[in-house]
Amino acid sequence: MSEKKPIVFEYTFLIDEGLKSFKLVLDRQTLALQQDKVDPPPEWAALSCEQCENCPLSEDTHPCCPIAENIVDLLEFFGHALSYEEVDVRISSDERSYVKHTTMSDALSSLMGVYMVTSGCPIMDKLRPMVRFHLPMASSEETTFRAIAMYLVAQYFKAKRGEDPDWDLDGLPDIYKEVHIEPYHSDRDTPQ
Repeated sequence: MSEKKPIVFEYTFLIDEGLKSFKLVLDRQTLALQQDKVDPPPEWAALSCEQCENCPLSEDTHPCCPIAENIVDLLEFFGHALSYEEVDVRISSDERSYVKHTTMSDALSSLMGVYMVTSGCPIMDKLRPMVRFHLPMASSEETTFRAIAMYLVAQYFKAKRGEDPDWDLDGLPDIYKEVHIEPYHSDRDTPQ
């Protein structure tokens, strides 16, 4: 496999309107999403609009939330879809294809996961290595196994570099706590 050839995941939805595909092209080295941004971005994509409490980005350098900026087309297309609506979805990559009849919520959750970890959000970036071995619509057990395995591989390489590895997995829950912090709402007394 060429080191320059991008990694591609294509999600194709069979819906009442026909087929709708979303192609996610990732840089093979960085696993960063390679796509054109909507110009100008919608107001809701601004970093200042519901910025996460733990977001280290500044409006000076990032006028838009990197995730919001990348999901504009997705939200415009599926904005009125019902979460419980049934859908057939096919996910293809170079290695294999998956097909599943599921709810819109499950299908979009899988697709959103790829967008979230490849868009350049410094909090979600900690999960980016998992996208290389993306398992669409994984069960919670599969995701737990992949997260622990990936974390332990990272600890192995830390040990090889002479750094202190975390074999007890103490840092893994912290990564997921950071991911689950909600946006700060200025109309509330305290951040949620």
